[in-house]
Amino acid sequence: MIKKKRKFVAITTLIDKGIVISGDTTYTGGIRIDGKIKGNLKVHGKEDSLLIMGDGSKIVGDVEVEKAIINGEINGNVKCHDYLELNTNAIVNGSVEYDIIEVHEGSKINGFLKFIKNKKKIKPKKKINQNIKKNIKKFFTSIGVDTFTYKELPEDNVFKTGVNTLTDTPTNVVDDVSFNKSE
Repeated sequence: MIKKKRKFVAITTLIDKGIVISGDTTYTGGIRIDGKIKGNLKVHGKEDSLLIMGDGSKIVGDVEVEKAIINGEINGNVKCHDYLELNTNAIVNGSVEYDIIEVHEGSKINGFLKFIKNKKKIKPKKKINQNIKKNIKKFFTSIGVDTFTYKELPEDNVFKTGVNTLTDTPTNVVDDVSFNKSE
């Protein structure tokens, strides 16, 4: 099994054991909860957001976050836009929406699971696009192509992936290139 190393934001807020917060709560960045929250919790940030719940922690309300590592109890729905990890002592009494989920032995989910696609789009850097253009030009020149046109797709469609229906193999389409080969 190949594991992808994940990057998490720093924990900037700690709700320690014995602390109870009542009411809907919104945080930015990373938060670790070892206490209790009675109300909805939304964790967001410019880069990412992270919720870590320690063993014995509890949230009574809905949770919305980018990434979460749960080892406590949530009585409410969970919406995790990116990565959700349910550790051994995790209990979720409610529906779970996720993009990527990791469920450890012993964790419990009493509700529905629903996959949601992460809507974040990774835009390639300008230098990468310039290198792609240069390599395409070098390739066509090496096979004797006199002229070719290079039409850029809109920025959000620079990298498309698909499947070749004849061979069922994945393909990557960089941009639309047309050419005329000299005889």
